[in-house]
Amino acid sequence: MSIIYGPNGTGKSGYTRLLKHICGAKNKGKLLHNIYDTSNNEQVCTLNYRIGSEKQVIKWNAKDGILDPLRYVEIYDSETALDYINQENEATYEPWVLTILTKLIEICTYVQKSIDEEIQQSETSLNKLPFEFKKTDIGIWYESLSHKTTPQSINEKCAWSEELSEEEESIKARLSELNPAQKAKDLKNTHDNLSSLQQMINKIVDELSFENCKKVISKNYEAVKKRRAAEQTATKVFKDFPLDGVDSETWKVLWEKARLFSERYAYQEKTFPHVEENSLCVLCQQPLDKEAKDRFMTFESYIKGALENEAKSAEISLEKHIDSMTEIPEAKSIKLLMDSALITRNEERAKIEKVFDMLSKRKETLLNHFSIEKYMPLPEFDNINFIKEKIAALRKSIAYYEKDAHMKDDEKMNLRLLDLKALYWISHQKQNIEKEVGKLAHVEKLNKAKRKASTRPLSVKKSQLSEVLITEAYVSRFRKELEFLGASHLKIELIKTRTRRGQVLHEIKLNNTSVKATTSEVLSEGEQRVVSLAAFLADVEGKPQNSPFVFDDPISSLDIIYEESTVNRLIELSNQRQVIVFSHRISLVTLLESMAERKKVEHKIIGLRREGTRTGETGDTPLFAKKPEKALNKLKNEKLDKAKRILNEFGEEEYQLIAKGITSEFRILLERLVESILLRDIVKRFRREINTKGKIHQLPKITKSDVAVLDEYMTKYSKYEHSQSVETPITLPLPDELQNDMEIVKNWIEDFKKR
Repeated sequence: MSIIYGPNGTGKSGYTRLLKHICGAKNKGKLLHNIYDTSNNEQVCTLNYRIGSEKQVIKWNAKDGILDPLRYVEIYDSETALDYINQENEATYEPWVLTILTKLIEICTYVQKSIDEEIQQSETSLNKLPFEFKKTDIGIWYESLSHKTTPQSINEKCAWSEELSEEEESIKARLSELNPAQKAKDLKNTHDNLSSLQQMINKIVDELSFENCKKVISKNYEAVKKRRAAEQTATKVFKDFPLDGVDSETWKVLWEKARLFSERYAYQEKTFPHVEENSLCVLCQQPLDKEAKDRFMTFESYIKGALENEAKSAEISLEKHIDSMTEIPEAKSIKLLMDSALITRNEERAKIEKVFDMLSKRKETLLNHFSIEKYMPLPEFDNINFIKEKIAALRKSIAYYEKDAHMKDDEKMNLRLLDLKALYWISHQKQNIEKEVGKLAHVEKLNKAKRKASTRPLSVKKSQLSEVLITEAYVSRFRKELEFLGASHLKIELIKTRTRRGQVLHEIKLNNTSVKATTSEVLSEGEQRVVSLAAFLADVEGKPQNSPFVFDDPISSLDIIYEESTVNRLIELSNQRQVIVFSHRISLVTLLESMAERKKVEHKIIGLRREGTRTGETGDTPLFAKKPEKALNKLKNEKLDKAKRILNEFGEEEYQLIAKGITSEFRILLERLVESILLRDIVKRFRREINTKGKIHQLPKITKSDVAVLDEYMTKYSKYEHSQSVETPITLPLPDELQNDMEIVKNWIEDFKKR
């Protein structure tokens, strides 16, 4: 057992937090560097540990994360205590059977995630079905394609023959003669599609007009110009600087701190950087020459990023303008548009395709040049005047058929014609359909695999096994720990709350309550502490590893009953494990030391102290924890010798400062002699029991001279502890007098022990 004692603020919690990061404990907290030292932010420490007989010396860096050989070290502190009291907790140890299930659950979860990612990456190969075909049989078949669709079915549905083409023309002719109303409707549909095509072309031409292209050129030029200005400014700012890293985040923070200092303290109500006449650098506080002032203004311009913001704004404006322009359809879509407008002659189709091609190329070159003369010219629209002519002719025909319409509409022929159109469209989608069905078949296999990788059966099985293998054993250990710690009378219980993806969660709850209340709302602070300690020990004691325990002030808020029970438990743990206890309570250190000595447990006490802004400095064992003889020898041989040198080298004034501490420690040591030597440790401060076994029979050896010696020096050195009268001050004894008194006391100890 190692007992590490230090008053508040000496670094105990810092060591605990460091160990939590090294060992991978829960609620590690933030690991700060020395916040008072800005010269070096590297977080490293040298770690010495031993596994069996093998010693290791590791230089650990906070960036390294958990140190694997020490991941089984168990750490208990205030955050851990709150976790066990207020939250659900997963049992940290699993029997090997459950560990296998846990690993399988992790693997299945990974497999499911990978399958989902692959499914999400699958893109459809299908073109969107035209709206008018949605209610046709072939349209319904097209939109219900699945992994079950067979190649035979695809071949049948996508077949288009000369007979079907002839049937389509025949129906059109019959409808033309027998159903003028339908003919008018069909012609109107063709008219609308032609008009839409014409409007699309006109809109694109207008967007690519000379004036609109000039606007795009202007925006493009502005964006390029501002981007170059931003890049040139950045290059100018940092070129040929004597120091690297001026544009780093660290440098930017330094600049902002300089701004804050300038505006708040140095040059209030002055714009930063202040570079007027007689201005000083806010960092080095030296006068600024012209070059320095120019550099300051350049830095500020770069930091504010006006040029960069202007460049981004210009680029965004250009991008929005381009995005607002009408998208020029691809060749496949153009063909569909011409098909829907019944433009069937190859010559006419070629002219329209050429118009779209020229418009597309003009738009493509729009961002690559700054001169309108270098753009692809607008097409000659006389070549597609036939569209206007067709529209005009269709208007006349529509008016004619609407005028002569009669009730000869054959609904069946219309439906068949629509089916034929849909069949024709589908026949051109065969390759995409085959790709889509292949993809759907692959996705179905992935879904089957995903279903087979379900974690639910594993979680259910683990939950069933954990009830026996974890929960019952965990609850049993918890009850035993409560009994060990003297808290078995508390009306609390540890119960399993749920299983989450194979994780077995437990919670401490009150039992037999008339109203719903949490543990922390009812138990006192001390009771919460002892209950959390019992839960912690019950949890980690279930692990097979014989790992060390680290406790940071384990008895905080505990009364003497719980304190003694906790000490007994820690001593018992130290028989099988390494136990490290951090504490600022002298009573705990005394109890641990006393109990360790009684149980013959190997132990040592380490002191921590603060030196200036540095904490966690290891020092000598506290005086109260030393054997009186050793403490006296240290006072006489080390501290008194140091006082003599100070007296000889610096004089009495400096000596008085050291002598005051020596007399105070000598006074405390005399009290310890009464406890440890005169009364044989029968009665001891911070210890509840009176230890008489093998000792009380030695009390008659005490003589009046023993009492006189101790009383004399207790009285003499007590006066140095109290304030003195101004008229009759008491000066501190010189080294020779102190040495003489210490020799007398030392001789008395040796003589008394020989009796």
